[in-house]
Formats: sequence, C-alpha cells, structure tokens
Amino acid sequence: MSLKLSAALEQRLRLTNTAISNRLILPIMALAIAGSLLLPTVASAETAPESTASASTSIASTSQTASTTETTTTTTTTTTAATTTRESNQTRRPKIGLALGGGGARGAAHVGVLRILEREGIHVDMIAGTSVGAIVGGMYCAGLSVDEIEKQFTRPHLMRSYMTAPIWMSVVAQPIFLIPRIVGWRPYDGFYFGNKFRNYYRRCLPKDRHNIEDLNIPFRAMTTNLVDGQQFVVDHGDLPRAIQASSAIPVLRRAVGLSEDQVLVDGAVLVNVPVDEVRKMGADIVIAVSVSEHLETVPGKNFKKIGSVGRRLEQIFLSHTDTAQMAHSDLIIHPRTDNIGILSTDARDAKRGIKAGEEAATETIPAIRQKIESFKGNNP
Repeated sequence: MSLKLSAALEQRLRLTNTAISNRLILPIMALAIAGSLLLPTVASAETAPESTASASTSIASTSQTASTTETTTTTTTTTTAATTTRESNQTRRPKIGLALGGGGARGAAHVGVLRILEREGIHVDMIAGTSVGAIVGGMYCAGLSVDEIEKQFTRPHLMRSYMTAPIWMSVVAQPIFLIPRIVGWRPYDGFYFGNKFRNYYRRCLPKDRHNIEDLNIPFRAMTTNLVDGQQFVVDHGDLPRAIQASSAIPVLRRAVGLSEDQVLVDGAVLVNVPVDEVRKMGADIVIAVSVSEHLETVPGKNFKKIGSVGRRLEQIFLSHTDTAQMAHSDLIIHPRTDNIGILSTDARDAKRGIKAGEEAATETIPAIRQKIESFKGNNP
C-alpha cells in the first residue's frame, strides 16, 4: 500500500511542478516582452543588440529564479511528503500488549518469549501480569534485560528467595508461630510472610524504578482482594509490594494488607492470564502467554500417588480459567512447561522452561507479523 501511495504522490508532484512552471514562465516572458516595447527607441545599430542582449539576460535571469523557485518548491513538497509518510507509519504502528500468566517456576518460559520478541524486533508497549507473570513483567518494565532476568531463574536466586524454607519445615514450625497469637499478635494467615522475597525483588531493581508509575513500560499487577472477593489491579505505588501481593499463593504465603479494605493474595485465583486488563490499558494487539501445563488425558492409576490429586486439580483449574480468558486475546503463546513443578528451584527446570518459551514464541512470530500488517492495512 505504501508503494502505491509513493507512486501516486510522485506522479502528482510531477503534474504540480509542470503546472507551476507554466504559470510562472509564461507571465515572466510576457512581462519581459512588454518591457522591451516600453523602452525608448534607439536609432543606433549598436544599441539594438545591447537591448536585445539585456532583454535576453533579463529573461534568463528570471527563468533561473523561476527554476530555483520551482526546485525549492519541489524539495519542500518532497520533504513534507516524506515527513508526513514517516509520521503516518509511526502512528499506524499498533500498540502491542502482553498478558503474562501465573505458574510459579514455569514462568521461566516468559523469559524465552521476551527474548524472541526482542530478537524479531517486536516492541512491547505494555504488560499486565499475574503471579510469576507479574514478577517477570515487573522486572522487564523496570529496565532489566532478558539475560538479567534469565539469571534469576537459572541460578536460581529468585525461587529460593520465594521459598525461604521447605514446606515441611514450615508445617512443623507452625506451633511456634502460634505463640505470638497468644499475646495478641494477629498476622494474616499463611506459612510464609513473603518479606524476604519482597526485599530481594527490590534489590534486583534499578534504584529509580521502585514505583510502578516510574517504570519504562506501563505495567499492571493482578491480585485478588479477599475482602470483597473481586480482582484488584495494582497500577501505582511500590512495585515490590505489588509483586509480593500478586504472587501470594493462598495458604502458602500470607496475604498482603494494603488497607483494611484491601487484603490481597495471588491474582490467579480469579484472573491468571489478564487479557482484558491489557486491552483496557490501550493495546491494539494483545498477546496472551500461558505457562500452565497442558491438560491431557492420563491413566487413572496416576492418582494413587501422594499429591497427584492436588496437582491434577491445579491443572484442571488453570486450564479452564486460562482458556476462557485467552479467548479474548488476539494471539496465544502456550509453551510446553509440562512436568515443571510450580515451586521448583531446579536450574534444569528453569532452562527447560526458557527453551520452551523460545520455541513457542518462534512458532507464533509469523502470526504476530500478519496481525501487525493487518492492523496497518485497516488503519492507514
């Protein structure tokens, strides 16, 4: 479409230049001739050639001026057209938003997705994330490079700061934690406070990027408000605290109280892949990224293992909620993160998740480009 526009513009410029030349040169020639007729008649034979030469010089000089004016007009018109074309192309680029889903250690796949998008030159204009999607998205919007975020998973400092102690140890220690309640201390319910994780996350960020409103890229963290049972979007304030709330898995991690009316836990309870929120942020194209395991039929004997039923319920719940939410997106990236534990601190799982994200994003690139071109065609 841009080629046709350029050809049409070039043809119109040629016609315009021809018209300008005709309108300028003909009146100038007429004025020059009229001027020579009004000059006094000179009898001398030598004077006539001088007058003729003077008239010729005047015409030539005027013609050069007209030519210069024509060239200047053409250059100005071409420059203006080029500038207009560049501005048009810039305004026609669609705003692309990412909805990054929750899934614990499987969220390493988000790193792979971001790497491929960067490699392909697909600019991300906004991000909304839930749980680990908020963790990765917040770091990326704060200016951390993909390689820096990858190290958080592969080393794996991030997940270890999240799980400060094994679950079995926390369960055994619960009677000790009940003692402060006897003297009137009433913290929110849960095994882990999450303060160590929040402080670690803060240290990972640039010093001038601790507030959501100061981030390089617009960002939203999804949470669930226990007070009214509704989703709660954190769109301003302290980023580490918002991340702490968005990733506070109920019962495992204590809720985060922003006020008496806002007691927040993991956003995945209601919205695991926040497609609608990204749309509200102004995205023209919403890419949903789910890192949940794929729901597939398995043998009945698998559920004789300890913990197998709980894990299956997690798969069923996230699969159905993710599917409903992703139906509102323009594109879906769903990496193969199967068999990666939600609380895994194994660097091999992280590397496998990152690779799965890269593969899934690479497969989706043609569809993303097609969507971008389609948008440009419909919004000239």
